[in-house]
Amino acid sequence: MFAEYWDRTVEHRRSLPADSEEARVGAAVDIILEELADDPDEWWIVGPSSGEPQP
Repeated sequence: MFAEYWDRTVEHRRSLPADSEEARVGAAVDIILEELADDPDEWWIVGPSSGEPQP
């Protein structure tokens, strides 16, 4: 569902100033979605591993 939303809102992201934080985040999400499309079975977990103590 998110990938469909992302595709439909591409024009909104293109209107952002190229040097803005929002544009940089959008470009990073584009890369992540492309990589996920190449290998949909690969998933990432962001944050401390389960063996690290939580603050």
